[in-house]
Amino acid sequence: MSLYRNIHAKRKRIEKGSKEKMRKKGAKGAPTDKAFKQAAKTAKKTTKKKSSRTSKKRGWLCMSNWSWHWYMGFNIGFEIYEGEIKSEGLTYPVEYFLINIGPLRIQKGEYI
Repeated sequence: MSLYRNIHAKRKRIEKGSKEKMRKKGAKGAPTDKAFKQAAKTAKKTTKKKSSRTSKKRGWLCMSNWSWHWYMGFNIGFEIYEGEIKSEGLTYPVEYFLINIGPLRIQKGEYI
């Protein structure tokens, strides 16, 4: 296993409640500066793939989707919402709007 994988695995074990502790820099058995430099040489360069549905807005990366639906019933109106979604302990601002015209609903949502 690589140095960074070992560190990540140990942090996960500690987070789950193991009695292990991370070694201090310079302690016996702790990775040296030389080990980190060697690991950096062999590290894979990652490239971010941009989704076709993402765009830059107000300095934030946002996810935007358009959709439309046919549904039973008849309704005319619109709705605009700005708020927050909580997921996995994080809070994300969200904006969406709906337009209902008869049995057709058109909506756009953005997770900023």
